[in-house]
Amino acid sequence: MNILNSSARPGAQGPEGVQGPQGFQGPQGSIGAQGVKGVQGRQGFQGVPGPQGQSGLTGAQGSQGQTGLTGAQGQTGSTGAQGSQGQAGLTGTQGHTGLTGAQGQTGLTGVQGVPGIQGAQGATGKSPTDSMIVVCSDEVTPLTAGPAQITWRMPYAFTLASVRASLTTAQISGNSFTVDVKQAGVSVLSTKVTIDNTELTSQLAAVPSVVSVPSLVDDAQMTIDIVQIGDGTATGLKVCLIGHQ
Repeated sequence: MNILNSSARPGAQGPEGVQGPQGFQGPQGSIGAQGVKGVQGRQGFQGVPGPQGQSGLTGAQGSQGQTGLTGAQGQTGSTGAQGSQGQAGLTGTQGHTGLTGAQGQTGLTGVQGVPGIQGAQGATGKSPTDSMIVVCSDEVTPLTAGPAQITWRMPYAFTLASVRASLTTAQISGNSFTVDVKQAGVSVLSTKVTIDNTELTSQLAAVPSVVSVPSLVDDAQMTIDIVQIGDGTATGLKVCLIGHQ
């Protein structure tokens, strides 16, 4: 065993070692108890109030002076403004209706006037015009002379005023195209209906037709005759009966 000499000098201080890691924080200590409240100091003494002074004596009342003279009366003041108008009084109740007076006597009836003169009777009004168109053939077949090109019966009584005829195709030459209208086989025309050459209507004929039997009886048998033709080129015959019922 080696024994160290206590008198020997210590060697040089070695280098400082590396600082170790910080230790964990310890738990917080408990809160200490509250200290005792100190004693309140004493209140100081109140000073003594000074004595109140004496009240002065009341002086004697003087004698009453003499009453003064009454002054002159002042001028009358101006008239004040007029006050607003008071509210209107309530309307009184309506009086009772008076009794109805007795009815006077009926006056005498006046003398009846003389009847006026009756006016003249007006003229008889004109009956409205009526007409019926009778188709006597087709539109393209050339027409030929002969009786009863068409036969029909009157649908009602009729007053005949005039007769017209027309063609679809006019004839060029020859005798005038002539038509007759018969009632029960008897002509109703004193002058037959004619259509001049190159014309399509009897309205332009040189000789107009004339009605000789104006009264056509209800349900009478009627016929249209072609009395004569020209060159045979006419087509499409229609006859129009004009009058009124």
